[in-house]
Amino acid sequence: MKSNRTKFFFYAYTLSLLFLAGCKEDEIIITLSNPNKDVWDEEILDGSEIRTLQTELRQPCSGGICKPNNLGWTQIIFSDKLRFIFPTKGWLDEKGNAINGDIDIEVYYNNTLGKNILWNKPTQTDSQLLSTGGSYYINFTYKGKPATNNTNYYVDVPISNKKDYSLFSAEQNTNWVEIRDPGTGLIPRPELPVDSFFMLGEIDTMFSVPSKYRYINCDYYLKYNSSSLMNLKVKLPDLFGNKNTSVYVVSNKDKLVFSLFGDVKENLFSTGKIGYNIPIGESFKIVITSKIGTQYYYLEKDITTVKDKIESLQPLVTTKNDIILKLKGI
Repeated sequence: MKSNRTKFFFYAYTLSLLFLAGCKEDEIIITLSNPNKDVWDEEILDGSEIRTLQTELRQPCSGGICKPNNLGWTQIIFSDKLRFIFPTKGWLDEKGNAINGDIDIEVYYNNTLGKNILWNKPTQTDSQLLSTGGSYYINFTYKGKPATNNTNYYVDVPISNKKDYSLFSAEQNTNWVEIRDPGTGLIPRPELPVDSFFMLGEIDTMFSVPSKYRYINCDYYLKYNSSSLMNLKVKLPDLFGNKNTSVYVVSNKDKLVFSLFGDVKENLFSTGKIGYNIPIGESFKIVITSKIGTQYYYLEKDITTVKDKIESLQPLVTTKNDIILKLKGI
């Protein structure tokens, strides 16, 4: 009997599925280990494999310079869909000292759903889904150090359904939060044109933006028919968890891309909140990005949502460059 127990212990140890918890002379206690304990967590921390991947996928910004002038304003056009009017006076360094010189500006424009994934900026608040009119990252520096201005700048975003859109801000790894004027509670739109010389677009496509925000989104709240919604669930092999994998849901029709929650109890990804539930019988694309060790994984899967169905998927081995190329095509 003792010999059989010893053989069983070495067999289990070799498979790395069991471990020795304690023993006496005449007994061996064996406890099963949880294969998913290292890939799931309630909070995703910096330094995890998925945070590393998200940093690696971010694309280079475009650059511009805000030069001092007598007009007090300058216009910089980054694309036909994104134009800025910046104040040329009142810039301060990180110590609050006045700056008299050029302000360096870097911008990245997320004008496709795939670019939102590349920058890990899905179109969602903490409780609701958003339909995007475009988002961007912006940063101001002077001689390589942070610069700010107490005067708002203006951004012109030519979009449809203009009256329905609001302005949202976010931090690097947070969801979007609607920006409202603290005094009036209104969406921060300019009351009057800055100067007719600069008004190349319509006034109702413009927003007034505080320079303290780095991530800005021009979206409106997406409202589905609540009588036909479902909680989408995606199950992956045990190797994949929310510490090394992101699962996004894309709808080109609704201009929507949102990320699924990692359910640490069920070890799967799901919409998780009522405000994130999506229509039954509609077409969506599931996009999975993952990094485990030095290996990259990716998958795109077109689905039609079916009530109570769990989508079981297998991400495929790929390269970082291939992930970037495919996301640029979404």
